[in-house]
Amino acid sequence: MKRRLTAAAIVAAVSTVVLPGTATADPVAVDGYSVRVLDAELVPGVHDLSGIDYANGRFVAISDSDARVYTADVPLTDTGFGQPAAVSSTRLKAADGSAFPQGGEAVRVDPADGSILWANPGTRSRRVTLDSTVRRSAADGTFAAQYPAAPHTAAVAGSGIRDGGGVAGLTLNPTGTLVISALSAPLLQDGASTVRVSFANRSSGTVLSQLAYELDAAPRHGTNELAEILTVDATHYLVLEHAVDSRGRDSVRLYEATTVGARSVLSYDSVVGATYTPMTKRLLADFSDLDLPRVTNLSGMTWGPVLTTGERTLVLVSDDDCAGRTQLVALAVTH
Repeated sequence: MKRRLTAAAIVAAVSTVVLPGTATADPVAVDGYSVRVLDAELVPGVHDLSGIDYANGRFVAISDSDARVYTADVPLTDTGFGQPAAVSSTRLKAADGSAFPQGGEAVRVDPADGSILWANPGTRSRRVTLDSTVRRSAADGTFAAQYPAAPHTAAVAGSGIRDGGGVAGLTLNPTGTLVISALSAPLLQDGASTVRVSFANRSSGTVLSQLAYELDAAPRHGTNELAEILTVDATHYLVLEHAVDSRGRDSVRLYEATTVGARSVLSYDSVVGATYTPMTKRLLADFSDLDLPRVTNLSGMTWGPVLTTGERTLVLVSDDDCAGRTQLVALAVTH
């Protein structure tokens, strides 16, 4: 049975630094980017965090065991993570005020009004069907709005999301006018490696464009999925892919993907046999090449504060597969 994450547990856990900072690690350099590990910690007592964001000097994380967000004032400086100053917990409610029946998979704080944008992964089984949707809650967790399921993703007979394969990545464009959501796995009708990225109007949730993103091939008898997406600029995005092989070993890769030249697949019920141009991607970092003591199930990603060196921090969080501990990773990125 999974233990419920509490504010007290986060304070106690984040206060315990299990792994030392690695601020002197050599960077991994790709044309236009330089990435190095700033800090990495294993945090005991923290579970089920599937998404993370950084807004107004605080980190906001969402739990996939229940629709709850946690806000923590955790300093991040040139020397790595510091001690948390304050932690709070907020339950995200359904439209009728009841508890939402599924946990959250991705979260962003809308800078325009401070509301919480979040997504549930959806469910499809013989007894339960739940679409994967993007929802908006007030800062106190009160329901504000729900976007309709993106075109072609509704869990209906023979098509739509796979079980648990709905929205895993969520971000806003630089102007805040578009909400961008990315599926973790291909739709049932879309083959083995193509996931859809939807670009929706922030106000109405209407999907204006839907692009294809090609996942790396899964390991033999293993899986590979899109774990998170994060805006770089108007046409470029960071994409996190997470693979698991047949022995349960994690593999994480960070890509830069661009919309330049990509052709919308919004009109296609299935991309199999269709003519289209997917988003172009390039590898920025294979986490096995970074100075990390362990590569885990990293599933959430956010830009953090800028360091005095001018580097921008990129913070990642794992989804509880570290023998009961959660991994926090801070990368220093030059771009």
